[in-house]
Amino acid sequence: GRRIRSSSKTPPKIQFDQRSADVISDQSPSMLQFIWNISFSGQYFAPRMVITYTKNVNGLNYLMKKEVPYTYFSDGNEEIPIFPPVGVQSTLSVERQAITKALNEISKGDPNKQNYTIYEFATVQVLALDQNLSRYYSTTNGSLDDLTVRIDEKDFSNVEGGYGIFASYILGEYKIKFLPSYIQSLGYKLLIAN
Repeated sequence: GRRIRSSSKTPPKIQFDQRSADVISDQSPSMLQFIWNISFSGQYFAPRMVITYTKNVNGLNYLMKKEVPYTYFSDGNEEIPIFPPVGVQSTLSVERQAITKALNEISKGDPNKQNYTIYEFATVQVLALDQNLSRYYSTTNGSLDDLTVRIDEKDFSNVEGGYGIFASYILGEYKIKFLPSYIQSLGYKLLIAN
């Protein structure tokens, strides 16, 4: 029977800057950059790049997605994907080589590359957090690493008369076109959008 109260202001629609990369090809710069607007100082974002494709298995096409790391870290003979962290940066920089490696991983172990059809556009997705989620994230994560344990962490709540987080976020998407020659050079088919 207790009344609790809170509020959230959903961030405005994400606008991508015209300086953002719009084509992926063999001639693209070694680093592709994507830039978007900030709603308020200290706003947190969760960016990622996704490739959509279909895989043909026994005549049936299955829709699949592949998340692209922004780079790979070499550890001996192993290549470790490094994905973009949640943070206050309003840019995402992705190495062109990381995109090529991610595309090659789609068909790893399958010699028949023609079983795979890559959609014409890759997508940069940006989750923009509101002030409540941004504040919560900054107080609970800050500059700590995975090995740090806080013993004096404060309880963060924005609910009057209760405990918890009431917040909102918005998802923005930006499309980047694959040039057909680039996808075909990897042995794949390309699905052109209508």
